[in-house]
Amino acid sequence: MNKLTQRIILLIPLLLVLTTFSAAYSSEKSPRLLQFQQLEKAAFSGNFPKNHSLKNIDTTRMSQEEKALYILIQTKIALKTQNISLHDTLLHIPIRYFKAQKDAKRLAESYYLQGEIYRLNHFFLRATDCYDQAALLSNENRYLQYWTNIRQAQICRFKMSTEAHNYLKKVLWIAQEELNDKYLIAKAFYEQALCCINEQNFPPAIGFLTQAISLLDNSHKDDIALFETELSNIYLMQMQPDSALLHIENALAANTDSISLPNIAIRKGYILGECGQTTAAMSQILSYIGTVPMTEQIRAYRELSKLNEKNGNNTAAAQYLKKHVLLRDSLDADRKEELIEKIQSLHEYKRQRERARQAEQETAEVKLIFYRLFALASIGICLLCLGYYRTKQNKRKLSEELKEEKIQRMEMCMLQQETEIALAQEKEKQKQHEIEKLNQNIEYYKRLNAITLPILMRRQNAQGALHLQDEDWEIIVHNTDACFNQFTTRLKEHCSSLTEEELRFCCLIKMELPMALLAEIYHIAKGSISRKKMRLKEKMHITEQSFDEFISAF
Repeated sequence: MNKLTQRIILLIPLLLVLTTFSAAYSSEKSPRLLQFQQLEKAAFSGNFPKNHSLKNIDTTRMSQEEKALYILIQTKIALKTQNISLHDTLLHIPIRYFKAQKDAKRLAESYYLQGEIYRLNHFFLRATDCYDQAALLSNENRYLQYWTNIRQAQICRFKMSTEAHNYLKKVLWIAQEELNDKYLIAKAFYEQALCCINEQNFPPAIGFLTQAISLLDNSHKDDIALFETELSNIYLMQMQPDSALLHIENALAANTDSISLPNIAIRKGYILGECGQTTAAMSQILSYIGTVPMTEQIRAYRELSKLNEKNGNNTAAAQYLKKHVLLRDSLDADRKEELIEKIQSLHEYKRQRERARQAEQETAEVKLIFYRLFALASIGICLLCLGYYRTKQNKRKLSEELKEEKIQRMEMCMLQQETEIALAQEKEKQKQHEIEKLNQNIEYYKRLNAITLPILMRRQNAQGALHLQDEDWEIIVHNTDACFNQFTTRLKEHCSSLTEEELRFCCLIKMELPMALLAEIYHIAKGSISRKKMRLKEKMHITEQSFDEFISAF
């Protein structure tokens, strides 16, 4: 089996795994995902189709991405239309999903919407944390940064914190420098005015509101009406009812919203009462008292009671005061019922979430079992293929190892033979070198004796005694140094205490002259020659060999 076939066998399990997972995460739900993406763009641009309802979408077989987008769109629309009650855990699913997917843009939007839910439910600390997260993640989304800082400023204003001004400085900078949007600049001025009103600092508030009104055109009449209403409230708090009346008239002229019209109109009634026009004030308040929210009705009846009391109509004043008390008690009761209902709905929501969590857990367990079985089957197939491949590979490897071992044995035998041959040649060379050295020494001795002995014999007298002169000794020392590589110099370096006469004696020993000839040269007995050698041996500290052997080898 060649290598290409083995690779194909190994790729088969991998292809099975990839095919299964691609089938599990196929684009079966892509049309729905595409629909959600289109709805997401429409919801965040404010152009969500009125005839489209998210409730008609089947949510039972959604993927995690589809479910996250669905909740994100649903929350955005709900916050804009304010037609459903939102729970603070609604956005936990998209936050977890977008965080896992590292989708910073949608994660920032999710945190912002989560902060909006917390803010509406008066969980301001949690809202602040969410707005901070949204601000960190929205580096490129200037609009989201703008609204995040607006909300942070509103929370700080509610908590009577001066930090609101710092957030509003950022808001104004983003609106002017980054976005260059007059409407957003006007909204920033409006928020600054509210902070100043909260601090009872009315002159700057009037300036901010005037600047905000000057930036808006006729396409934002309702915002102009809101700003004019706030101006009228400021002047009314400053006990300037004429100026307050002027601005409330401007607000009524600019207003186009039928919902906010009764609130503005009834405020005009309050201002007319401060101006001393009690009849006109009561008429104005009575005209709109049935169309305003209950909280405003409570105040309106209180104001009607005060106006009738000013006119001396105590009976009517008492009736209106009674209605004021009844409505106030009714509102308190409604708030209690609403609180109880919220608590009950919270418990019900928790039970539903628990059931949903259990259902999701069961589904996840079934999927996990399937994937585990598939993984085990895939691993089994891979192991079988791997075992087959390893068996074939081991056989081929064993055959190659046997061949390699045979070659190695042959190489070792050849190497051993070469080593033995080289060792024999080295021994032969050593023997030859020793023979050459021995022959050389013999030749040296022959030459030295051939030169020295005639000199010695020439100094022998008729009785056979030898008498060597200084020049004879110089010739002997010179010849010994010439034949034996400066023998006396080296010997002097070895033992510096040797005398000239002792060096001459060592030269005669180096020449290997017989004991009898040495006795004749020194005119002493052979025993004295031996003792002389012993003294020199001790002087030169020769311990492991005889004096003659040392001198011969030196």
